[in-house]
Amino acid sequence: MCWRRKRHLMPSRIIIGQPDWKTSNYFFPSLNPYGTNTTFVPLVVIILAAAAKEIFEDFSRLVADRQVNRRFVLICKQDEKRKSWKWKRIHWAQLKVGQVVKIMRNEAIPADIILLSSSEPAGMAYIETSNLDGETNLKIRQALPTTAWIINDHTIMALCSTSSIIECDPPSPELYKFRGVIKINNSLKILKKKRDNQNLKTDYSLGTNQLLPRGCKLQNTDWVYGVTVYTGRYTKLVLNITGVTRTKLSLVERITNSMMMIQFGFLVFMALFNACMGCSIMSRKYYYMPYFHGNFHRFHIFPTLIGLIIFYSGLIPISLNITLEMIQLFQAYFIQQDLNLYDEHSDTKAVVRSSNLNSQLGQVRYIISDKTGTLTQNKMRFKMCTIGGIMYGSVMTEEFSDKRILKDLTRNAVNAKVIREFLTLLAICHMVVPEKYMNSKSKRVIYHSASPDEKALVKAAKNLNFIFHTRTPQCVYIEAMGKQEKYVILHVLEFTSNRKRMGVIVRCPNKKLKLYIKGADSVIFPRLTSNSSNLLIDKTTEHLMYFANHGLRTLCMAMCVLNDDEYEKWEPGYRRASISLKDREKLIEEEAEKIEKNLELLGASAIEDELQKGVKTTIQHMIEGGIIVWVLTGDKLETGQSIGYSCGLLDPCTPVLILNEKNPEATAEKINTYIDSFEGKDFKISLIVSGESLGHALKKQYNMQFLYLASLSSTVIFCRCSPVQKAAVVNLLKKWSDGTVLAVGDGANDVAMIQAADIGVGISGEEGLQASLAADYSIAQVYHLFLIMIIFLYHD
Repeated sequence: MCWRRKRHLMPSRIIIGQPDWKTSNYFFPSLNPYGTNTTFVPLVVIILAAAAKEIFEDFSRLVADRQVNRRFVLICKQDEKRKSWKWKRIHWAQLKVGQVVKIMRNEAIPADIILLSSSEPAGMAYIETSNLDGETNLKIRQALPTTAWIINDHTIMALCSTSSIIECDPPSPELYKFRGVIKINNSLKILKKKRDNQNLKTDYSLGTNQLLPRGCKLQNTDWVYGVTVYTGRYTKLVLNITGVTRTKLSLVERITNSMMMIQFGFLVFMALFNACMGCSIMSRKYYYMPYFHGNFHRFHIFPTLIGLIIFYSGLIPISLNITLEMIQLFQAYFIQQDLNLYDEHSDTKAVVRSSNLNSQLGQVRYIISDKTGTLTQNKMRFKMCTIGGIMYGSVMTEEFSDKRILKDLTRNAVNAKVIREFLTLLAICHMVVPEKYMNSKSKRVIYHSASPDEKALVKAAKNLNFIFHTRTPQCVYIEAMGKQEKYVILHVLEFTSNRKRMGVIVRCPNKKLKLYIKGADSVIFPRLTSNSSNLLIDKTTEHLMYFANHGLRTLCMAMCVLNDDEYEKWEPGYRRASISLKDREKLIEEEAEKIEKNLELLGASAIEDELQKGVKTTIQHMIEGGIIVWVLTGDKLETGQSIGYSCGLLDPCTPVLILNEKNPEATAEKINTYIDSFEGKDFKISLIVSGESLGHALKKQYNMQFLYLASLSSTVIFCRCSPVQKAAVVNLLKKWSDGTVLAVGDGANDVAMIQAADIGVGISGEEGLQASLAADYSIAQVYHLFLIMIIFLYHD
């Protein structure tokens, strides 16, 4: 049933007719030493004002709930009399799990729904998720090939009559995680045409690519069919709204609270001491009198104690909290209205979500920053590549414009075969979706992708005459040097932060089975075949170092030819892993490892990501102000070092220490060696740490030595970091440092770090708004951070 909040017109804190309503409200006025009216009248005014506010807010919520719950949606419902299926319009509040719905263009999604099919080719649907994650760009969802062909009312009603089953995870607030399995009745006549001369599979894996979450809006799609899996209070939208978030307290609030507790303790002590002394004296003086006689009664310790607490209550400055709240409110308003913090290009202004942390901005000691999208623009441009040991392109050009690569391909140079495989990989190994625009004059293809890197690589392949133009659930179509080619996509081995690679298994036009894979050199090189050319590996490694030293992001490309027996032996295990509801990601990684081996190295790409506006000046000012800046990035060590020099974090005259060990013992030994060498020295040092060494250094037995080494350094750059490692670095620094820790990032992988820091700042960038929405402050450019900090640093 759809979520319907039960509301009373009277707020829950004030319920008329109950005898236990606020005992203190009856008790205190009669004992007030200043007189009953001085307490009773303000108390009544405050209670009535609070009641009016609660009634107004509850009534507003009630009206809003009714408006949402009374929206209409089309469902496929069985007619009990005729035993047939028909479409019926019902309220959102009546929607139940398992019902098949039809949603039209520009309609809101009423519940979390599994996409079955759509009006678009290949079952694709476009949704806007701004109500869910704040991102205004359209997201692409795609139905399973098994159900994507169900495009009319007759077939969808036939599917409803099969009693097919969907199994999925319990409701979860995680927006980007969903695992499920759809089990379709294989006796369906309507599915017979999908057999393709093979045994029909009945269980199909479902993921976030098939989920339409509640709160989204259907765009650029005429209609979709779907099945509800979560409704009402169990949808991801509502679970995120009602979730409990950690409250951050500023230093001013912590000090104020401590002072209040001390003052209250002193108040209680004084009241207790005076009550005891007063009652003791009165009892000794009037020992011969009864406790109650006419209008006279001896003092009793408990009412006397309460009266004295009220008498001494002026010691506690209650108005101080109200004053601080008002100051913070006005500060937040001025920050949000400051034109210096407004970005005209993106039409974005600063947003304050935790105004109580304003005073903390002037006390920042450490800044932990992401690199991509924060220090850099996250707008990728394909600049250079190395193919078969030969380097193409130049760091001096704006775009890749080396014509030698096509000449070598067409003239059958030594590496011509490798060039073709390399460009084919760029054109088919990705999750980019093409959108065709045609008019009377021209025809063009626009690429949509959640990854700027993938989009840059596909564009590069297009500029080199390997044009990706069509994607269906089963196939990818490209135009290679003017010739149309069809690649059947058998499996997509998706990228994860743990795998650090992405691959596709395809059936090529010549019927060969091939695995194309791209990823970090640290995961590609160990999986190369044993008879790989050492000269090729050395040349590629040399070129990778050259790319990294110029601040370019690198990806290695590889492939292997699979035989049918090997694939048929591997495929059932991978399929079982893909439909598992428990530990699906882990099982898929284990199965992928079995096929991602004996690879042939093709080459590597180099993509440029320019620095953000004003980054170098901002970092220089922060360092001059005594703020220590650490950078955490997912790029390789050489790229991180190059970016460190280009943005001014690393000084050419400062020794740079590299921590890049493979095991815990070697890491600990290297840390101790550096400490012994540089402890007590007068000059500055910089530290660069690889992700593998960071994992060892964060272990309990080594983290204190590592933190001490980091404290000796003027700056630290962490490379190949996972989101978990980013949060762990922040938590370690918070626990043992004596200053405020501020974390700034722009992507979903920075959310854990931002939430763990004393102050979290999100950049509204190319990677979406997840970081911005999770942060205490949201800005458009990183140099705006310094403007905010310098204001509060000056006033503090």
